Amino acid sequence: MSKTDRILAYLPAFYRAGRRGKLLYEVVESLATPVIEADTSLFRIQRAHRLKVAEESQDVLRLAAALNLTPFHFEDITSNTKVPYEERLAQMRERIVRIARVHLAGLGTPVAIMEAAAIFLNARLIANKLGTPAIRHIDPERYSHEANLQIAGAPESSKLRLALHENPLARRKSNARECQPLDHWPLENRGAEPAPLILTITGVGDRTVCPEIFSPASGEGIAFNGVVPDGRTLRIDARSGAYMDDVPVDAWISYYRGAQQDYSSFDQGKLAEEQGSEGGLFSGNPDEAANNPAPARLTPRLPIGQSEWYFKVPQGVYDGARFDGSVYHLPDEPVGVYDSDPVFDASSFELPASAVVAAGWDERQRCAFKVILPAQLAAGAAEGAANPVNRIASILPRFKAAGIRAYVDIARPAWILGEGILRRADAAEGAGIASDSTILRSSLTDLYVDTEAAL
Repeated sequence: MSKTDRILAYLPAFYRAGRRGKLLYEVVESLATPVIEADTSLFRIQRAHRLKVAEESQDVLRLAAALNLTPFHFEDITSNTKVPYEERLAQMRERIVRIARVHLAGLGTPVAIMEAAAIFLNARLIANKLGTPAIRHIDPERYSHEANLQIAGAPESSKLRLALHENPLARRKSNARECQPLDHWPLENRGAEPAPLILTITGVGDRTVCPEIFSPASGEGIAFNGVVPDGRTLRIDARSGAYMDDVPVDAWISYYRGAQQDYSSFDQGKLAEEQGSEGGLFSGNPDEAANNPAPARLTPRLPIGQSEWYFKVPQGVYDGARFDGSVYHLPDEPVGVYDSDPVFDASSFELPASAVVAAGWDERQRCAFKVILPAQLAAGAAEGAANPVNRIASILPRFKAAGIRAYVDIARPAWILGEGILRRADAAEGAGIASDSTILRSSLTDLYVDTEAAL
């Protein structure tokens, strides 16, 4: 019943006021029309100011502006014309509500960053088991976190992996240098914690015998109980182990931590050998290495800041050293120093190198984090759609604290070992058609960052 009919219904029935064509009806309807229009407009204005019932996408965008959100933050929804208009409106409303909840819970945390990434990927964070947190810590130090992503509209069994790494790693290295006995050089760790060293020692002539590298600052050192032949390279890594070219030689590696003679106070130093080699010198025979397996040894850690590192080989002493484990043809002393005694023509200035040494380490980046998006998102992105990495990278700055560097990347490819078929080969639909493949992924693959690509 229209407003005109409701008003005329209050008059006595014998007036027959509701009969159309009567002058009274026309007068009341003319008076009611502007009132009806004003009432309708007021109703629509009220709905436009309420997020849950706003009928136009422009009204929703104006409400989103209260959170400093712009049309850019919704372009993935508004541009998807395959979805009905009402459903797109519902997705826009839901995104605004979720962003508001993130703001209320607090920005600048791993939870806020991962939730924000899920929001703008049109997905939700799903726990592995009911009653457990959606975000899981995947390392003892709680630097790394991961969660399952459930993309809107995708089957429940189809879950993707979202990861966040705080203080990601950046690989640093020193230039290879020719070293004589007791040569030393500085290394600087600008990271957030001490970093295990990766060392390479390349043999020079027959002088790279039982090489050792140590630092008085950290009190740590490592030695190889064998000879590194000319041109061959010994690589020592705490993760992958020690190799001479492709031969594992962990059984001949000794790691120690403690005092060094002539480099520490007599009454303060303590020597504690934690991992040591047993037996004689490594002969270089691959069969000998195969018959003496050993776990990877620890390696010296590079302290925070600058520290000095020394190289040495054992010097042969008559009746006081192993004949086959020492170097006897060391440079003749004295070593000349410019404008100092001894005289110029009684000194050695060019000393033959005993090895070529290089060092590398992984620095924990201070005040930084890295978000790893599922590789399936990049592969499944529609033609002409925004790259998910670029899109998330442009949105995250509003959710992180000032001064924090943010990196965004796609998960690296992984080895696929195989997949199982749960139904007959000609099945077209139903349970068992979608199967998850077995994936072998290195836990360190996604930890590294390019320090020039920070937001």
